Amino acid sequence: PDVDFGSHKLNSETSLIGTWSKDFKVIGEKGKRININVALEKSFTSASGKRADGVTWNLIESDYRSPGSLITTNKDLSKGPATIMYWPWHDDGTGDILSDFDDYKIQKKDVYYEMQISNLGTVPEPGDYTATLKWQLANVP
Repeated sequence: PDVDFGSHKLNSETSLIGTWSKDFKVIGEKGKRININVALEKSFTSASGKRADGVTWNLIESDYRSPGSLITTNKDLSKGPATIMYWPWHDDGTGDILSDFDDYKIQKKDVYYEMQISNLGTVPEPGDYTATLKWQLANVP
């Protein structure tokens, strides 16, 4: 899946939350948790090869499973991989993770994840930057 952070002027914001821009469909057993490990493989790099190693990457887990309360946990991808939890809910064991996360956020229910980059003042020069995240399904049949 892709995460799009859009276009921003340097130093105009110090932290941004990206939007998921692709599908991420999985098949598993209905109601059984799938773990997906996410790791930062390559930090922001410009088209000219300049790296923005000072940028901090966080996977933000927002949990609405307790009625009326939100528990938020930041998982720093700059320090190592993090795990996303997902439960396929269709009768055939399928699910579109990113679409479900968008729905969970709007409906304020279940667990959803967002990707945040911070410390943007350390980006060395203007330009287009890309980063690579490695996604690995950890416990599927």
